[in-house]
Amino acid sequence: MIFSFIVPLTGCWDANEPDRMSYAQGLGVDYKDGKYIVYIQLMNLSLLAKTESGAGTGKQIKAEIGHSTGKSVEEAIYNLYQTTQRRIHWGHLTYIFVTKTAIAQNGLKDVTDMIDRYFETHYRMWIYCTSDSLSKVMDSAPPINMSTYLSRLSDPDAAFGQYSFIQAQDMREILISHYEPPHEMIIPVVGSDKTTWKGDKETRNVGVIKGLSIVNNNSLLGTILDKDANGYRWIQKKFDRTGISIEANDNETIGITVGDRRVNIKPIVTNGRVQFDIELKLRAYISKFETNLSSSQISSKAKGLIKQEIQKTYLKGLESGADVYRLSHVLYKNNLPAWKKIEINGKIPLKKDSIRKIKIDLLISHGGKQRKMPTLENK
Repeated sequence: MIFSFIVPLTGCWDANEPDRMSYAQGLGVDYKDGKYIVYIQLMNLSLLAKTESGAGTGKQIKAEIGHSTGKSVEEAIYNLYQTTQRRIHWGHLTYIFVTKTAIAQNGLKDVTDMIDRYFETHYRMWIYCTSDSLSKVMDSAPPINMSTYLSRLSDPDAAFGQYSFIQAQDMREILISHYEPPHEMIIPVVGSDKTTWKGDKETRNVGVIKGLSIVNNNSLLGTILDKDANGYRWIQKKFDRTGISIEANDNETIGITVGDRRVNIKPIVTNGRVQFDIELKLRAYISKFETNLSSSQISSKAKGLIKQEIQKTYLKGLESGADVYRLSHVLYKNNLPAWKKIEINGKIPLKKDSIRKIKIDLLISHGGKQRKMPTLENK
């Protein structure tokens, strides 16, 4: 009697054992010779788990990267499925790389549409742009004996908390910026670096964020790299901490670390003309001090440098016809009638003098562990 009730009970016949699946961590999309090239990076989850003493001491493969081609993004993925040895689980997908050539061929549009529809994926995955080889970028080395899951590009918030340069953008933020004025997506530009770090007497290939790209209607407007992009850190939504080096005198420099930032952008409408005032409130401390300057002198020099960075990045964006600080969105939120009068496809016309004023309040609160004077002062 009991046995007759047990037989029809549903079981886990279609379940997949977690240790018998492959886990996708990264996805890359390139375009060459009329075909899409898709890269999939599989990670080794065992490197995330804590092992007992003596276990896991042998050399382990941190990640595997496979690639295939197709006339479309999905066809390339289907072709790659034909050589995978186990079922690929997409629930741990952490980042997506799209090359500049792929963006020009609707690669960003296609991959986000496909990933957004698949039931295993989520919105908390980072999206990057690159012009470097995807095989090199995706093969970047994690910190010592750590999983690739803890690399800079996979977990960008950890390093961003120590030095805030370009904020990583997840898929949710990318979609929001696409549908809100000025309909431009700010996507971090990444690359590989083999000159900075070494391990076991060999150079390590590490992933780095080099700047930002601006994408509108699935077309790449332009890129702003390295020091030209420094101004963006003062305006972007998220900020934790950053440092600047100030030239004092006689080849001496002063380093300050900015640990608190508040930014406010105000649209000013005068006779139909729109300009913007940027106000920054910063709190910093001295991280290196070689010469005796007063706090007000250091603050004045730092404010001048920050203003130059903000203006330079803004002008670099204008060269590509990009609204890098999303000033159109600021006007849209604060003065909708004025925005409606001048917007063209969600974007307002910007000029070199559209930023009317940059006001910076910088408080140097302390000198670190030491006083506000050089540690090895000349006698």
